[in-house]
Amino acid sequence: MTSTPVRPWWNPTEGQSLAQGDYLPACLVPFFEPDFGDGNGAQVVPVKEYDCIVLTQSCDLENDKAPLVALCPIYPITEYEKENAQLSRKGEWERVRQGRIEGLHMLASPSEPGQNRSCLVVDFRQIYSLPIEYLKEHAVSLGHRWRLCPPYLEHFSKRTSHDHQPGQSVRSDDHGMTNRESRPTSPACRPLSERRSNPASECSARRLRRFRLPAARRT
Repeated sequence: MTSTPVRPWWNPTEGQSLAQGDYLPACLVPFFEPDFGDGNGAQVVPVKEYDCIVLTQSCDLENDKAPLVALCPIYPITEYEKENAQLSRKGEWERVRQGRIEGLHMLASPSEPGQNRSCLVVDFRQIYSLPIEYLKEHAVSLGHRWRLCPPYLEHFSKRTSHDHQPGQSVRSDDHGMTNRESRPTSPACRPLSERRSNPASECSARRLRRFRLPAARRT
C-alpha cells in the first residue's frame, strides 16, 4: 500500500518579485491615532511591525498595475490566541480550519507544516495598503522567504475574494490539523482534473435550454 505524497504548502523564493500569497515578515505599517489630523502642520505617524501576506492578484503585480499592494496580517495561532482567548476553547481552531469562522483562514507553517500548533492564521478583517516600491525593497532585504503554492494558493485566493462556502476545507493530513471525521476537500484545493461541476448549475442550464419564447402573432 503506497501513501499519497503531501504537497508542499510553500515554495522558497527571493528577490523583489512579488506575487499573491507572498509571506513578508516584519512589514512596517503606519498606525493613525484617533486624534490624527487635529493639529496644524506636519505630524508624526508611528508605525507598527506586522508579518503580512500579499492579497493583490499576481497579474496586477507583474504588470505594474498596483502602486499600492493589499496585505493582511498573518499570525502564529499561539500568538493570535493571546488577543483572542475564545479561540483557545476546544474545537475552535478546528472550526477555523473548516472555514466556519468568517474572516479567518488557516495555513500550515513553512518551517513545521506537520505541527498543529505551528499553524498560521490570516486575519482578513484587517487589510493594509503599502507602496509596492517599499515592499520590493523589503522583500530583497528579507533574502530567503516563502511563497504560497498551488493548490493552497487557489484556496487562499478564493477566501480573499470572499468566494467561500462554510464547511469546505483543505485535507487535514496536508497541514497536520487533527480531523477525526471525514470531511469533503474544498474544490479550490483539488486539481482541475478532479473538480466536478455543480449539478444544480447544470440543471438550471438545461432548463434555460428548454425554454423558448412564444412566436409573435401577426396582426
